[in-house]
Amino acid sequence: MPNPLKQEELFDRAIRADFGWVSYRLPSEDGVSVPEPQHFIDPEAKAQRPWLESSRDGFVVAPFSLAHGPELWLNPVVRWQGNTADSQGLSAADDLLDVYISSVDSLKSQVENPQEGGAGSIGTEEDPEQVQSQHYIDFCKSVRQITEILQGQTSVSVPCKETGPLQKVVWSRTKRLSLHPNAHPCLLFEALCKAYPTLHIVLLNHPSYGIWLGCSPETLVEKEAEHIRSMALAGTRTPSNASPWGNKEIKEQCLVLEYLQDRFAAKAISLDLQETSTVQKGPVEHLLNKIEGISDISCYEMAHSLHPTPAVAGLPISESVEYILEKEPYRRLLYSGYWGYINKQGDGLLSVNLRCLHWENSRVTLYMGAGILPESDADAEWLETRRKSETLINILKSLNWIFSPAEIDED
Repeated sequence: MPNPLKQEELFDRAIRADFGWVSYRLPSEDGVSVPEPQHFIDPEAKAQRPWLESSRDGFVVAPFSLAHGPELWLNPVVRWQGNTADSQGLSAADDLLDVYISSVDSLKSQVENPQEGGAGSIGTEEDPEQVQSQHYIDFCKSVRQITEILQGQTSVSVPCKETGPLQKVVWSRTKRLSLHPNAHPCLLFEALCKAYPTLHIVLLNHPSYGIWLGCSPETLVEKEAEHIRSMALAGTRTPSNASPWGNKEIKEQCLVLEYLQDRFAAKAISLDLQETSTVQKGPVEHLLNKIEGISDISCYEMAHSLHPTPAVAGLPISESVEYILEKEPYRRLLYSGYWGYINKQGDGLLSVNLRCLHWENSRVTLYMGAGILPESDADAEWLETRRKSETLINILKSLNWIFSPAEIDED
């Protein structure tokens, strides 16, 4: 009898055929009752199907800014539940994949004659220590420039509109790592699901964006019948920190919470606001306020009203986004955008794409950011981004996929 099909083998077939792929695991409320992962393939994802208000029973993926690409919709044409142990479901998905591939000669040729160095392959690339040091210098320089603008010491090239001057900017950076040749996105997805039961775990491939993995702690919109929820999640510290939250972190949390309250009020939604709490999400802690209201508003409408929030952009929203698009030295693409599954009834959970990486031919690129306020300290913000990166780096270390420990220890 042939060996049972492995999920990573099915993934490789789908990627080589230029099909869309989604694996997602919803967060557990208590960390004990953990939902089963869900998986599906969309053979027509490359058509760049836009996300419309009428879209149901599928997965939405939206970038940080529409300047980085469109909001797209993936249909669960070939789907199954579970993990690699679900051999029956995987075999059925593989059989259905055969049907779709064989119906298009060019796609079948791609699968039978895969090109070297395709989207699913991993190579090696050195990340010299001096480059990492330059990343630190550049990041701190940018943060100091932002704090001077926020303090009114220097002017900003982005014009201030009627909403007023900049109050906060979320500045981010990337980190590139070379992985072991045995590394695979599906195996990382499984490891993240096991390590972080309370996070929203997603593995996505879309021909327009490539392969992304994320383990988000932050809900943008959750809809269940007439109940609609969101959360303010800001402020970051290590779990071992027993001292009270600092004024900077409390202020940052208040800015996000006030923004969400205003946006819900603009939709005439009365809110039930939970008290501020401290919650651990992966290797860091955050301040958290959950909010909930009753409304027949759609996920689509609410997501468009909220995104991007001050937690990923800053305040005022339009000015901070303009600053980021002009000044950040790379395109965020899906980082700090949002994604999630919406069922036939229009219910679902959309999370902000944080603690994420982009899986490319020869490396993975991690994304991490920090909210900059007038009182921010550049070195402290750098350390915050390092702590956030540990959500993924700790798992990559545990899998023994990182070639050089120095690439981690020498930022």
